[in-house]
Amino acid sequence: MKALIISGCPGTAADAYRVGNLREELMLLGWECAHSNFSDLFGANRCLLERLRDYAVIYSHRCPYSEEYRALIERARETGIPAVYDIDDYVFDVSVMPYVNAIREWPD
Repeated sequence: MKALIISGCPGTAADAYRVGNLREELMLLGWECAHSNFSDLFGANRCLLERLRDYAVIYSHRCPYSEEYRALIERARETGIPAVYDIDDYVFDVSVMPYVNAIREWPD
């Protein structure tokens, strides 16, 4: 089986914990994992999207909403691929945003 793993906050502790550990565990179970940072998914790593039907699941961590992302999830739904979105309370409590490096620069 193969998973597409998308990181919305690369290089952060949350990325290592939520994305890196998941990828490692899936690989130990025999899964193949394609990994991309969200910012590269619609550019340098676009080839991953062209093979969307190859994936058994799409996992996204802290990916910002965009029209491209919405279209990706819509394509996944149309092809029957489950899409898992992992997010935490920092995204919903805007009062903490100035103190969290990973989300400080997100658009309003």
